[in-house]
Amino acid sequence: MSLLALAVGVAVALVSLPNGASAEPAKRARFCLLLSQVTVAEGVPNNLVEAVRARTEAAIAAHAELSPALPEKAPDPAAKPKAFSAFMKRRGLRAYRLNVEITSYRHELSEGRRGQELTVHVGLRTFGETMPKPAIGFTGDGQATVKLEVGRTLRDRDTRAGNRDAVELAVEEALSESVRRLEQKYPPKRRRARQKKN
Repeated sequence: MSLLALAVGVAVALVSLPNGASAEPAKRARFCLLLSQVTVAEGVPNNLVEAVRARTEAAIAAHAELSPALPEKAPDPAAKPKAFSAFMKRRGLRAYRLNVEITSYRHELSEGRRGQELTVHVGLRTFGETMPKPAIGFTGDGQATVKLEVGRTLRDRDTRAGNRDAVELAVEEALSESVRRLEQKYPPKRRRARQKKN
């Protein structure tokens, strides 16, 4: 077999992994965050609830320390709390129900250099409840303000873009703060180096 044919065969094998598997190793999550609900504070419109939910789920799935679901074959935490706790402990995992509250939202138009400027502000807070026994586990806050030049006429797509960017930044900040607090509370265990016997 020529070197060219061998190289092509290796390339095909790498891009033809079964079931869409990746050549990269799977991430090692330490915390399971199950998104429970997204609510709004008094006076805040609820038009961002679905966007915040979708962005939070995506951010959890993308974070190396987090998993958006419990492991397969995990006992029901409500029906078998002791078995669930033992199962998670053996795997070095901690589980939380995650609640998100949208605490503030602002949408303003002002005069800019080339027309109008759209300012969108989003503030939110996360609350993590321990599983299986519910207790406050952690909190996190996130805020973001974005400005867009929109010309003389505000279009729906301008508002959607401002909302999307502000939600993404606010969610990332709140989730990053949540993870920092979890890591401070439960620092990774260091493996002890084995001592050589003389």
